[in-house]
Amino acid sequence: MLAAFPGQDFRLLPADIYRLRCQRPLFHPSLIGWGSFRVGKLQRKGHTYFYVRGPGQNSSVDSFSHRFYTCQMSRTEQLYRTWLELAGSILDQRCDKMKLPWSDIADLLIQSFDAGCCSWSCVDLRWVDHMKGCWPKDYLPSEPPGDRPPDASWQPLLRWYALTGETAPQTIGRIPPEVIDAGASAVWNEFADPMGIRSQISIPLNMGGTGHHAFVISRPDQDFGDDGIAFARLLQPLLDAFFAQYTTALHDNRTSNAATSAELTVREMAVLNLLGRGMTASSIGHRLAISPRTVQKHLEHVYRKLDVADRLMAVQTVFGGATAQCSCRELNDGCCESTG
Repeated sequence: MLAAFPGQDFRLLPADIYRLRCQRPLFHPSLIGWGSFRVGKLQRKGHTYFYVRGPGQNSSVDSFSHRFYTCQMSRTEQLYRTWLELAGSILDQRCDKMKLPWSDIADLLIQSFDAGCCSWSCVDLRWVDHMKGCWPKDYLPSEPPGDRPPDASWQPLLRWYALTGETAPQTIGRIPPEVIDAGASAVWNEFADPMGIRSQISIPLNMGGTGHHAFVISRPDQDFGDDGIAFARLLQPLLDAFFAQYTTALHDNRTSNAATSAELTVREMAVLNLLGRGMTASSIGHRLAISPRTVQKHLEHVYRKLDVADRLMAVQTVFGGATAQCSCRELNDGCCESTG
């Protein structure tokens, strides 16, 4: 997103736009010397504009004169903002009512990449794919056609990840021929063409444990271009952080009465669960992809809600000395239920 400022252009990051939208302080070299400033937003010709007005500047926004710092939010920033809001709404649920809205996540992935369908792929140690969910649910068959399930010997994306060890998003169209030869490509095309799949992009997630887990987004037509890959790379860390917090808060057993009564959120339960395993704030932050300061803020909220004074009392109140751990099987079972 390019922002116009007297005599110069510069690019703001999505995080900058998020801070502007939330009326939070924005530290940018071009604003040095402004002192205080106000942030506003308006819609014009289908685009969202933010403006920053310094002290004593004209309040009119009818025309974008030199008095204003203006910026247009691109589709990428709009989508990223929507993802932030979706992740936040899920993680702010009460932990006793937590439910992962797989269909909402899949629908937003389909919208983000102008795709036909989205599937949740779980690959075992033999690099055989087991599709645990697909949206729309009738787009792909629940069982793969033929007697050969997709595996790394001929499925292009699986072969790429198995041979290279890469973990970044990838599309079928970007896989070099030395990785997937003509014979394997022919097998894949024969498998995928009847289902209306011509292009795919995979976004692997770090779910811990073993195996390979990824969202696979499919199109019936052209390959995903540079913009698709760029957005997938932008989205991957956000999805990793989101699933790390969600799965850490998920338990084999029911949430304790204390956590329910205190109305702990998914975020707070994730932090408390890792705290109960003896992890420090720094280690918890690394595991959940948040800063140690954010961990401390969550803990402060937990102490206040539980009416306790320290970490030990919080863990004993909620867990009684024992914590449970989430397995990928639990998460996948929930995914299967959401598509049933």
